[in-house]
Amino acid sequence: KTAQEASIEELLRKGTVFYDAGEIDKAIDEFKGVLEIDSKEPEAHYNLGNAYADKEMFSDAIIMYKKAVENNPKFVDAYLNLSTLYLDMDLIDEAITLCKQAVTANLNDAFLCFHLGEAYTLNLQYKEAIEAYNNAMSINPMDPETQYRLAESYYETEQFDMALKHATQAEELGYITDPEFISDLKKKAGTE
Repeated sequence: KTAQEASIEELLRKGTVFYDAGEIDKAIDEFKGVLEIDSKEPEAHYNLGNAYADKEMFSDAIIMYKKAVENNPKFVDAYLNLSTLYLDMDLIDEAITLCKQAVTANLNDAFLCFHLGEAYTLNLQYKEAIEAYNNAMSINPMDPETQYRLAESYYETEQFDMALKHATQAEELGYITDPEFISDLKKKAGTE
């Protein structure tokens, strides 16, 4: 291990300790120190993004998260935090674009597919949401929340039989469903 790598690791460690202790400004200084050594270090950009987001410096956070994924296209947490920030700022189209990019770079990540589905749902694009949730289900069929979100999206597209199927599967996997939603689904699917 080179002295440079050791310095980077030590600064990242110190920054994380400060961050975890709520000493955000000290953490920022440590993470900036990493970037002085290696301006493309994705972990430092990601951690700076988190620190800036905590300080509500959202434009700086966005820049840092973007640099993290530019330097490491497989950095799932950076994609998730950036897309969450976009959604919180009501930048839904940006979140959708980013999630599509993230899914392309990380084909087997169920949570990224789920997150894309959430972005589509917020944009009332239920058919696209169904596709994203189904992709998530093909990777992790045992996730009850994805099952339930799929049920809700099928409901919005008036595919009540599919909605009931996925709501039932969500319940079987331990998801606490809204009894009124289930009752309404049974009526609309013609099973009650």
